[in-house]
Amino acid sequence: MKKLLILALASSAMVATPAAAADFGQDAIGWYDLDADVDSFCLFGTDNAAGNTNNATISGVNGEADGDIVFDIQDDDDNTVQNASATYRINNAVCNEAFTVTARSTNGGLKSPTAVVDTDFINLVPYTAQFLFDGEDGAETPVVAATDVELLSVDWAKAGLARLRLKVNNSNDLLLEGAYDDFLVVSMQPSVGGDS
Repeated sequence: MKKLLILALASSAMVATPAAAADFGQDAIGWYDLDADVDSFCLFGTDNAAGNTNNATISGVNGEADGDIVFDIQDDDDNTVQNASATYRINNAVCNEAFTVTARSTNGGLKSPTAVVDTDFINLVPYTAQFLFDGEDGAETPVVAATDVELLSVDWAKAGLARLRLKVNNSNDLLLEGAYDDFLVVSMQPSVGGDS
């Protein structure tokens, strides 16, 4: 009988041995490091429209925030430059980090291909650009030929209604016959080193 009892005790010790050999931590709390990476982006939405105009028309409004703006800069009374302005509405713009809006003009104003001989005439009519974005209003800024000029800088992510305002101020300069034109590129891009 003693042999049976010793055998029974030995077998129960073998069954209990694996559970006793497990390693346990100091508590029942687990710590986990979770990560996710999001790329930066700045986008103009696809629902855009012509806004307020004065001596101007806006056409070709499309989903890429592109369009054609035609200014009536000739004052019919004295053939000098008259005030003209146009606002292009970008109904949804977004940038998920600090960003800067710049404008780059091909000519630095509305330009005639005709050379000026008489200084009473001008072949370059300057204009300003302003970018307004959901409560953040950039200053009216003169465009410069082949140079990026800053229209707005914001130190955080933003989404909402944006507007591009272009404005020609009147002057006493006479206009040459023919077309005056320019090509303007407005870009919204993440800022380097901004807070998001």
